[in-house]
Amino acid sequence: MNVLVVGASGLCGSFFLKYALESTKVAKVYTLTRSPSPPAAPQSEKLVALVEPDGKLWGHAVRGIPGDLDVLLSALGTTRAAAGAEGQYAVDHDLCVAVARAARNDKNCKSVALVSSAGAHTDSRFFYTRMKGDTERDIAALAFPHAVFLRPGILLGQRTTKHTGFGNVLATKVGQWLYRSKCQSLIWYPVKGSEVAQVGLQLALDTEGTKPRVDIVASNEILNLAKQ
Repeated sequence: MNVLVVGASGLCGSFFLKYALESTKVAKVYTLTRSPSPPAAPQSEKLVALVEPDGKLWGHAVRGIPGDLDVLLSALGTTRAAAGAEGQYAVDHDLCVAVARAARNDKNCKSVALVSSAGAHTDSRFFYTRMKGDTERDIAALAFPHAVFLRPGILLGQRTTKHTGFGNVLATKVGQWLYRSKCQSLIWYPVKGSEVAQVGLQLALDTEGTKPRVDIVASNEILNLAKQ
């Protein structure tokens, strides 16, 4: 299978990349980033790193990938602290959907796994979860044969960005205390970024079946599947 990973420099995306490279089911892994991959990026003959500084040209970059794509793993995202509300929507929604559209319409991509958020809904009162709901809706409308929407709670793990905001820092500390505890449901089941990627890849690689389907995977389900 040929896999495209976007958001590969982030928490979940870096594990998407790691596990895709390790999978015996995957023949080629493409990454698409705005800047060259960091020195710590995995080295593999499977890996083809594409760099396009202009996000508006990412659709064109996807169309330039040779042959078809089987799986899109999308962990694109920024923070409101780093980009502002408009900038965050441009990445977390607009760019995610543009890449997914190019993968589906131009590269015949069969499966997509998207890192969304607990509480994602187009009618949410909160900007972040409404934005994630918009992204799910618009990617679902592209009619992938198989779409996986991962809805983690508080994400745990080492982040590369410093612009996380005080609220995220505090939530992560609380999440670490309650991770896989009896009280984890109080804060929407905190989960490690590695677990999100592990489960997302496993589900996305399942392209069998004749009927289109959308799998919505809540944070507690991610925890259970990762444990199995």
